[in-house]
Amino acid sequence: MMMLCVKLISTVIGVSMEASQIAHVELKCVSDSTYTKSIFVRFHDLDLRMKIWESKKQAEIGKVFMEEWLTDVRAKLMKKCKKLLTERLIENV
Repeated sequence: MMMLCVKLISTVIGVSMEASQIAHVELKCVSDSTYTKSIFVRFHDLDLRMKIWESKKQAEIGKVFMEEWLTDVRAKLMKKCKKLLTERLIENV
C-alpha cells in the first residue's frame, strides 16, 4: 500500500518522495470485506505534506481528490476560527 501511495503522489500529483517519508498508510474500509476508495496517509515531514496539499489542483486533474481529516479537537478549533473569520476578528485560518 505504501508503494502505491508513493507512485500515486509522484506520478499523478507530481511531488517526488520516498516510502520512508510516509508515517502511516491505511485503506479505509466499511466492513471486513468492503473497502472504500479512500486511503488515509500521514507523513513524517510537515513540509512534504504541505507541498502535496498545495498540489491539490494538479491532483484533481489526475482524478485524485484530497481532503483533511481532523481530530475532533482540531475540527472544533477550525469551526471556531472560521466563525471568527466571518466576524472579521481574525484575518486568516
